[in-house]
Amino acid sequence: MENRKCPTLADIEAGNVEAGELAEYTGQMKRMADAAQSAMDAVRPLKDEAKLLFDRLFDLGLPEIEEYIATNPPSSGAIAFLIFQSISRYKTAHGRKASDALHSKKGGSREKAEAIRNLWSSGNYSSRDICAEQEFAGLKWNYASARKALRNTPDPAPWPAKGK
Repeated sequence: MENRKCPTLADIEAGNVEAGELAEYTGQMKRMADAAQSAMDAVRPLKDEAKLLFDRLFDLGLPEIEEYIATNPPSSGAIAFLIFQSISRYKTAHGRKASDALHSKKGGSREKAEAIRNLWSSGNYSSRDICAEQEFAGLKWNYASARKALRNTPDPAPWPAKGK
């Protein structure tokens, strides 16, 4: 099959797709779905074995883990699955830590959000929109982020600008 654009639902409903072409694409989609299901079915036993191994070893120390693995060797697939999961969790934790560091640094988004909330709580603005509109540039921020930071904030008390 040559490399053509897949027909849209609108094309199919409008009758702009030939029956043979539609059958070809339908068959291709079915083969792709079958291949994805086969891959998931192949991984499932490894995942189950890896989870069982992890549950058994979770509370053990290194010497006990070494002894258990020596007497009950897991499959290479289960070990590969555990390594993949470990790498994935490390990358997630590392990314989260980097993101927290970026947002929490001096002049970061958390500091800016706190600053605009403090400005709002002063009661000098008649609405959150006006507060965000007038203050975002001074914080070197954008309006949308400033307004988002003011979501679900309590009304100021006292609020002298409310009637303005």
